[in-house]
Amino acid sequence: MNYVPLNIKTHYEMLGSLIKIGDLVSFASSNNVSALGITDCNLFGTLELIDECKKYNIKPIVGVSFEIDSFKMILYAKNYKGYINLLNLVSLRNSGNITIDDFKDKNNDLICVTDDYENYLNYKMLYEQVYLSYSNREDKEKALSISDKIVYIKESRCINQNDLEYLPYLSLIREGKNIGEYDSFKSECYLNYDIDEADAKNTFLFSNNIDIQFPKIDYSLPKYSSDSDLLLEKLCLKGISKRLGGKVSDIYSDRLKMELDVIKSMNFTDYFLIVYDFILHAKKNGILIGPGRGSAAGSLVSYSLGITEIDPIKYGLIFERFLNKDRVTMPDIDVDIEYLRRDEVVSYVKSKYGESNVANIITFSSLSIKQAVRDIGKVLSIPTSKIDSISALIKDDDTHESLNTNSSFMSLINENDDLKKLFRICSKIEGIKRHTSIHAAGVVISSDKICNRAPIYYSNGIALTGYTMEYLERVGLIKIDFLAIKNLSIILNICKKISSDYKKDVVLSNIPLNDKKTLDIFYNGDTSGIFQFESQGMKSFLKSLKVKSFDDLVLAIALYRPGPKDNIPSFIKRREGKEKVPFICEELDSIIGNTNGIIVYQEQILDILKRIGGFSYSEADIIRRAMSKKKEDVIAENRDRFVKGACNNGLDNKTANMIYDLVLKFANYGFNKSHSVAYSLVAYQMAYLKAHFTSYFMCELLNDSMSSTDKLKNLINESKKYGIVFKYVNVNYSSYEFINDKDTIYYPLNIINGISKDNALSIIKERTNGKFASFSDFVKRMYNSHFDDRTMSALIMSGALDDFGLNRKTMISNLPSINEYAKLCFKLGMNVEEPLVNTEKEYDYAYLDSEEYKLFGFYAKNHPASKYFSGDMIYVCDASKYFNKVMKFSVLIDSVREITTKKGEKMAFLNVSDETSSISLTVFPSDYKNFDAKKGDILTIKAKVERRFSDYQLTLISYEKM
Repeated sequence: MNYVPLNIKTHYEMLGSLIKIGDLVSFASSNNVSALGITDCNLFGTLELIDECKKYNIKPIVGVSFEIDSFKMILYAKNYKGYINLLNLVSLRNSGNITIDDFKDKNNDLICVTDDYENYLNYKMLYEQVYLSYSNREDKEKALSISDKIVYIKESRCINQNDLEYLPYLSLIREGKNIGEYDSFKSECYLNYDIDEADAKNTFLFSNNIDIQFPKIDYSLPKYSSDSDLLLEKLCLKGISKRLGGKVSDIYSDRLKMELDVIKSMNFTDYFLIVYDFILHAKKNGILIGPGRGSAAGSLVSYSLGITEIDPIKYGLIFERFLNKDRVTMPDIDVDIEYLRRDEVVSYVKSKYGESNVANIITFSSLSIKQAVRDIGKVLSIPTSKIDSISALIKDDDTHESLNTNSSFMSLINENDDLKKLFRICSKIEGIKRHTSIHAAGVVISSDKICNRAPIYYSNGIALTGYTMEYLERVGLIKIDFLAIKNLSIILNICKKISSDYKKDVVLSNIPLNDKKTLDIFYNGDTSGIFQFESQGMKSFLKSLKVKSFDDLVLAIALYRPGPKDNIPSFIKRREGKEKVPFICEELDSIIGNTNGIIVYQEQILDILKRIGGFSYSEADIIRRAMSKKKEDVIAENRDRFVKGACNNGLDNKTANMIYDLVLKFANYGFNKSHSVAYSLVAYQMAYLKAHFTSYFMCELLNDSMSSTDKLKNLINESKKYGIVFKYVNVNYSSYEFINDKDTIYYPLNIINGISKDNALSIIKERTNGKFASFSDFVKRMYNSHFDDRTMSALIMSGALDDFGLNRKTMISNLPSINEYAKLCFKLGMNVEEPLVNTEKEYDYAYLDSEEYKLFGFYAKNHPASKYFSGDMIYVCDASKYFNKVMKFSVLIDSVREITTKKGEKMAFLNVSDETSSISLTVFPSDYKNFDAKKGDILTIKAKVERRFSDYQLTLISYEKM
């Protein structure tokens, strides 16, 4: 049979079809279908269809349905020119600005198919080729009475007839409805091959009109200058001279010339100038740009232009790892931008090159099995608690197939028919596209309108490429990643505050990279809040590594990755002299000796292949990539050449093979040193600020963590370890964020649950008229600021009004009468006599403690252990001063972790705290067997102060439960 389905809707019509393109093409191949036509409304799946069809020698047919004014039609691209017209029309339709005149302007190389028989002549006025569609005998006869150009068209939204029952569930998810709101309907929109031979033939004949062949497409990049090559060279020479204080040695000038020659020969000059330009614009406007990212930090041109802040020659970084003349792909310069100002940089690019020439990149999220369970659970009205129980058993990377072998999961599913039905439906919709999103960083810049290369889709007014990232190069569009990085905002905010207070700028580029206080931060693993170094695992590694230089940070980032991490134990032993570093030959030792005989960086692999094997860096990078992807033919092919080159350099055959095997072993582990250096610099800058401006650093971290009570609690405890004093929340000096004054940090008003930032701003604004003099003065002046009783009670019970000399119960009891007083003052527009305040006895400690915990999520002032503190005790924050001594403490148990020793005995590690800090308390088996305290209990303890690495901890001697 020659039937060609011409109206297939794929899952790129979000939640409108069960058909995935891969499944569709595979099915067509198995059924000897010669061509496939998809008619999604958006063209999202076009390139995937073309790629998949090519694998099976199936002709791809691309159409789009349109409805405008009185016209209703499907337009098919006859060829590449027709495809470009479809891109333009779809983009216009998505913008909401399409008119019938646009169809007239872009009607070439398109075939129009319509079932609007009555207006056939109107369509003929628009298009040279118009077909009337039909799907039954009656319509066929009617169509033939009008024209002999007819074609069988049947819409398909699933492949198999048995799957029709699952289609409505996609609609219900999309519309947010449940099964009770579903009106059943009979649908026949599946791939039905049981059709009349004549009907099948006319679909085949129709398909013969179509042949979309993509030409070789050049990269589309705006021309930055009339002589970009000359401009780039001038800027680089000026930049490198400035970087090196006018003393440019041959090694720098030769490297710069080599890089410029490669960039020019590959026609990438304008790319570098465009990136240079928007980074320069950002810097001129006070927007902090990161020092570099990825392999671009290995380029001296990038360093000369100010695109990066990393000297590649100083750190032994290799240009060919970034740009390889033997492997023509686009350079990939990713730019880190201060978090809140990324959009300003993107807006500048749009204004410079044109709104229609710049776009963000689309991404698609698909229904994972976990998401499907939640969506279908709602559709079937299954109780949320039951869905939560099911979801808890599903890992993020689980699939329907993997869950089928999960006995715990399946026993829960088999509890009742509803859950069985749920899982059956989910198995059918797993992997279906659910909705569109915006790529977090990617932006494309084109010399011509993007809609001539990809469909444009709009999300909340933002233009997106209708093709995802992996297809952009293919259509000549160049991606640049504009990454919004929070850590840069943190650095900039700290520097601004320091500059304001000290009247002196912190120049990040002038920070010495051998500053002992800064390196000690890493040496001690004291890296909370430090970019790339704040995980517990990394902190432990740093303590083993014993960081002594900036190069050690570069090593740490590269080693602490999945894969390379396996080499850490051996690396540490070799560094400490507990394991011998194997010696193979002098040349190899000069490359990997400083990493203890372990290949850590990809650049080391390139050096080995070049210096020992005789390859060029360009060739070496191609081999490295082949090795990392385990391309056996390339690996085998280059072994003989490497061995021959090594032997020419004085090595024997056995040694040469040994080195090649070593490279092969680490090719998949090696990390990009350029990236490691760049990110180490960001981390070092943060550590410098933490070491020298501690309260500023901690204050900024606290402000960045306002949404997380756990983070706030940990940061406050850490701050106290540095001797930082916290001033309690107070309506007369607290702000809407943490603020610091030397070694004092002030709590913000909106840290209190129930107090919003707007509430805080209202208080601050009123405070400009003078400090609040009393409780009644505060209530009166804030009366017209929408502060209800709940808001006032939160402020009272938090202690924010304690300075007015009244206890909290007195303020709560008198609030109604004070509110009436405030109301009367407001209505009369004048002061009236204040009511008498009836004094009450204060709430007990336990109630005040519990209220404080509710309002802050932690004990901000009235720590429960404080009331049991006596003169013979010390605070937890001072434990380090009493190393190896037995001291007395009053503490609250925050958590208990019980373990079983190798001897089968129980012991525990407790986290305990007082008002100053928290610390680990170890309870050994001999004491734990009679230990009856639990989380939330308050203890007075005698404990020995001990140390593990740089962390102080306690070992229990005795305790009393309070």
